Amino acid sequence: MFALTIALLASAPEVAASVEPEPLRRLEVQVTPVSVQMNPLDRQHVGTLGRVTSRFHRLFSVYVGGGYNWFTEPQQVRPEFPYRLGDDPPRPTQMTWSTFIGVETIPISGELRIGSLISGRFGLSISAGAGAAGTRVQLKPQTLSSDGSTSTATWGFGNVRVAGHGAIAWRFEFGAFAASLGVRGTMWSDATTTVNGCNVTDLRTMDGLIRRGLAHTTAMVTAGCAMAEQNDIPLAMSVLRAPGELTVNLAGEFALSWSFF
Repeated sequence: MFALTIALLASAPEVAASVEPEPLRRLEVQVTPVSVQMNPLDRQHVGTLGRVTSRFHRLFSVYVGGGYNWFTEPQQVRPEFPYRLGDDPPRPTQMTWSTFIGVETIPISGELRIGSLISGRFGLSISAGAGAAGTRVQLKPQTLSSDGSTSTATWGFGNVRVAGHGAIAWRFEFGAFAASLGVRGTMWSDATTTVNGCNVTDLRTMDGLIRRGLAHTTAMVTAGCAMAEQNDIPLAMSVLRAPGELTVNLAGEFALSWSFF
């Protein structure tokens, strides 16, 4: 990305002072078919995003959109990130969906010509936004028993939280079509306050019934709280006790756009 930036600026020194030669199309629909996490230290995300942008000027536009991560998976804990003896290994939250609103600017732009047949414009797009995000957390990893049987992993849905993002991308425009190639950084907190709608008090209440030999499903809990398996209750309590840290997901993205009006 840095090398591409230097090459384009070197080949077009007039870019910073360039002026849009024709009125911008005001409404743009953008789809990012694949967004792939580039820093999978303890988790991996792959997803698809879409957004609608209203452009007032090349220097200012606003957008709304959302995304869905159709692949999320925790990674093997690396030895340089140890945890205390007796503690469960960290269970990082996985972002499953997101909605966002943000602003975008294209401070650098210029004409783009490929031979004598293709002409258009290129620009450096910078954007930032925030919104709500849904999460899930692994309660128990997949395990292989001594008899060769496999115990599947179990998951719980975490609470909805605020997520912010910033992105930088090279944008290539050919009439109403545009393609972008860049990097997006998404930030959210690992802190989880509910699992499957159950808070700490709910889980303790269910755990108390289990210790007395009663069914945990008879507990008086918060509306929307549901734990199907009693073995998941102590695992969920461990997740809620884990300290929250700021998570930054860096993703490489390729997007396609269509402009109207």
